[in-house]
Amino acid sequence: NNIPNPSSATEEWDVKVSIQDSRGVWSDEYLAKTIKVYRYVAPTANATVNRHGTTPTTIVTSISFTYSPLTIGGSVKNNLNLTLRGGYVGDTAAKLTSKEYTSTSGTWAPTITGVANTRSYIVGLIMDDGITSTTIEIGRVGTEEVPLDVYKNGIGVGKIHSGGST
Repeated sequence: NNIPNPSSATEEWDVKVSIQDSRGVWSDEYLAKTIKVYRYVAPTANATVNRHGTTPTTIVTSISFTYSPLTIGGSVKNNLNLTLRGGYVGDTAAKLTSKEYTSTSGTWAPTITGVANTRSYIVGLIMDDGITSTTIEIGRVGTEEVPLDVYKNGIGVGKIHSGGST
């Protein structure tokens, strides 16, 4: 049950298999095979998300990622697909953009334009390499930061007035 992770990209292991019946009796014979075991690590990422300093209707992300490509016969069998998802708080997340990678690590810096500066957004990342699919929340982006926003139905201190109580 405790199969160690191979120390190199590919290793050959000798495996012996026998069977046990419902009475607990083991077979006298076993099947011996040599199998190839490929090293695998699930995709990981570190990311940041913020409003663009001079353009508050743009969200800027920075994503660093790594993954284990499964290479058989010189061909990669599992490309990494990154999908950035986001939506304003209180709404269901909508797909914003995606990109496929074949390198084992890298960076991706997508921007999201045309977002309202009066809404907060949740931004997430889906990492799918064909073996494991993982969703992480990169972060939340608040409304635009301003010293004071005076609006006919309210005020915002330190941020754009976002509706709240009227």
